[in-house]
Amino acid sequence: MTRSHTDKEQLSSMFAFLHTYLKYSGKLNMLDENKAMEDIMCEVLNRVYGWHVRGT
Repeated sequence: MTRSHTDKEQLSSMFAFLHTYLKYSGKLNMLDENKAMEDIMCEVLNRVYGWHVRGT
């Protein structure tokens, strides 16, 4: 397996974990992590795609 393939698998696993964690913490009204991820994901999208997305 190439390093690129391994990196993609690791990233995919991290996003899957993050999705599950945020989904269930949201159901428990523990929304601090969800709010923090809004800003983090805006930064990621801005850097990857050159967008100018702003968080809340």
